[in-house]
Amino acid sequence: MLNYKLHTSAISDINHSIDYYEEERQGLGAEFYDEFLATLNFLRRFPFAGTQYLNEIRRFSIARFHYTVFYELKTGEIHVLGVIHQRRHPNSWKGRQV
Repeated sequence: MLNYKLHTSAISDINHSIDYYEEERQGLGAEFYDEFLATLNFLRRFPFAGTQYLNEIRRFSIARFHYTVFYELKTGEIHVLGVIHQRRHPNSWKGRQV
C-alpha cells in the first residue's frame, strides 16, 4: 500500500466539506470523512484506478458524495492535490503541489 501526502489546500477542502455536511445533518460530516478515507485507502492499493486527467494528474470520485479526489503519483506516493465538489470548476485545484 502506498504512502500519501495531502496538500494543505486539500486538507482545507476536506475540513470545509466536513463542516458543511455537519451543518446539513449531524454525523453527515463524519460519513463524508469516512468515505474520503475509504477512497484514499482504495487509491493507495490501486493507484492507477483514477482516470488520467491532465498530464500526470489523476481523478477519482468519492462514492456517495459528489466530490472528486485529484492526485498524482510521485516517488511511490500518492499526492492528494484537491478534494473538490463536482459543481465547482474542475481546475480550482490547479497550481497546488505537495
